[in-house]
Amino acid sequence: MDPKQQPLYLDRDGLSNALVILKIETQYNQTHLINKIQEHSDRVKTSEPLQRLVRNQKHPETKEQKEIYFLANSVFRVLISDDEISFNFVRGYPLWKNYLPFIISCLEILDGDIRVIGVTMRYISEFDNTSIFNQLDGEIKLKYLPIFDGSEFTFRYAVKDVIDGIKYKGLAIIKLTDSFMSPKGTTSVADITVMGQPQNNVEALLSFLHKHERELFFRLFKKEFFDSLGAHYE
Repeated sequence: MDPKQQPLYLDRDGLSNALVILKIETQYNQTHLINKIQEHSDRVKTSEPLQRLVRNQKHPETKEQKEIYFLANSVFRVLISDDEISFNFVRGYPLWKNYLPFIISCLEILDGDIRVIGVTMRYISEFDNTSIFNQLDGEIKLKYLPIFDGSEFTFRYAVKDVIDGIKYKGLAIIKLTDSFMSPKGTTSVADITVMGQPQNNVEALLSFLHKHERELFFRLFKKEFFDSLGAHYE
């Protein structure tokens, strides 16, 4: 749809994940970082305390089981490994106006203990019993090839912008999967990833990446599709 007409939010956004993954350098282990956030939980921008939890995770190659510590409440989840901090919501996307302050408040607590060297933002939306390719605002078409009629499509391109006189650039990846079988009948997935490297301001990079992820999502599909999902406009 026309980006000038994009909604403020959707009643049924289909979001199953809104991952923000920070690649970090640190001399501290995950226990130290988690403990520090927990010790300063009064500075975390969230409506309820974060609880410390643990889960076993199997390494994809060695199959070795490893304990992963994370913090969570009913809204947010923070998982810390040796070289990454990842954020996600638990249930019901809290909107960016609440999500960004939560992320930044955690990073401010860890200021001096970590250095962020890369950011990946991945938003995954699932739509039941909907052919997602039928909702595209246009068609996937190349001049000398047949009209696309598959079940999966991936496309990547560079993104860039100037914010407060500073140039930002990154990479966007769109992956659309159409109507695979699921317990609810069929499910289609819109999987959008944007990534970049911070210069001096991690918050500005997060805002830049989110702006492009949001615009990309709304540019992909027809206005009628968003209206059927309960779009709210200004």
